[in-house]
Amino acid sequence: MRVIGMIVSLFVVGLVAQAHADDATGLFKKYKCTKCHATDSRLETAPSYDEIARKYKTTADAQTQLAKVVKDGGSDVWGEARMPANPYIPDADVAAMVKWILKH
Repeated sequence: MRVIGMIVSLFVVGLVAQAHADDATGLFKKYKCTKCHATDSRLETAPSYDEIARKYKTTADAQTQLAKVVKDGGSDVWGEARMPANPYIPDADVAAMVKWILKH
């Protein structure tokens, strides 16, 4: 009986993890991030989420830095393209998206 309980628990944890991933990718679509960014390939001049993750993987405060760029905009990091400011995106959604990028 314990084994069945453990299997069910692992299954539920897996579903929750998948739901969080789906939530983050849904947020990218909702806020139109996918117009300029893709998961693993560069669209136009914006970096892919994979490129961002690689660049910031050793940065101690990457979550904070990237959240600030999403909210305030930024430039001169990935070339001439400018990341527009997105002050209307709720902080919780920005945090979820940045967390997904960094763990991706």
